[in-house]
Amino acid sequence: AEQSIRLLVSELQNIKSGLENQNRELLEAEQRINDSLQQYTDLYENAPVGYLTMTSRGRILRANTTASDILGVKREALLRTSMLQLVVSRHMSLVADNLQKVTQEQQTLSFEVELKSESDERAFARMECAPTETVEGQPQLRAALIDISQRMRAEIKLAQSEQRYKMIVESPLAINCVINDKYQITYANQGFCNTIDYPYRKVIGMDFRCLLTDEQLQMVAGRYKARRRGESVPEQYEIDLIRSDGKVRTTIANIFLGTGPNGDLQTIVNMIDITERNQALDNLTRIETQFEQLFHQSVDGVYIRRPERFLLVNPSIERLFGYTPEEVCSEDFDVNLLVEEFDQQRVTE
Repeated sequence: AEQSIRLLVSELQNIKSGLENQNRELLEAEQRINDSLQQYTDLYENAPVGYLTMTSRGRILRANTTASDILGVKREALLRTSMLQLVVSRHMSLVADNLQKVTQEQQTLSFEVELKSESDERAFARMECAPTETVEGQPQLRAALIDISQRMRAEIKLAQSEQRYKMIVESPLAINCVINDKYQITYANQGFCNTIDYPYRKVIGMDFRCLLTDEQLQMVAGRYKARRRGESVPEQYEIDLIRSDGKVRTTIANIFLGTGPNGDLQTIVNMIDITERNQALDNLTRIETQFEQLFHQSVDGVYIRRPERFLLVNPSIERLFGYTPEEVCSEDFDVNLLVEEFDQQRVTE
């Protein structure tokens, strides 16, 4: 009997030892599982990419912290919200069509959308959607969200800058050209071609010096060389351009150096045609000269006045009435004293 009891005790001790070892292994396995779960959770929640689990119609079932940040909605409010409600109205149909296509064709799709944003800055994301299903076999979608707001804002600003550039440079009113180190024109806009009256195909490769007058050739060439040597020269001055018909157009040129696509220095010229302005100034100067001659040489009295005083009188006033121009134009002179007398004489107002 004692022998049987000892055998039973020994078997029980072996079973206990085995259970303890098994329990220890189970605890270690549980710890490894917990560690893996924690790592997975950290990776999932703090990933640089947003993750979403959605129904086939876009209703959000699960989202990580990054997705919440990208979409600008707290995670509690995000769950059960439709993805279609989180994009701008013009992209709602795009999202709906792509989600349907992923579900029906069982393929991964990537597309870009603009998100609704409460801030002044626009928000954009790229979505990569893949089909999946629940344990019960119900179709679901998994999506990765990548914040592309900075890139899209930069592209928008670049497009706006390019549009402004085209409006300025390609406008018929703008006169622009680029010259290489051999004085050859490597670029010219339509305004430049119109100014010199040459077709574009003849302008490209043309020696810029051929368009200059003899008086300006040495000055422009000298400043051109000095500028390329890095010396200080005026950035703005007048340049006369000879048209194909031999007529001369006067411009004010702003000139500066730039770097070409191959790293070589290029001279960039931006001009404003002032030919008509100069002609108008010349005409105005001529008219003013003629007026002064007529004003001072006229035998009639001529005056310019305000109601309260005379502003200008010609020398004939003194001969006709005995008052010097200085006396008549002084602030103390009584205008009414001579107006009636002026009107009776040969006086022009």
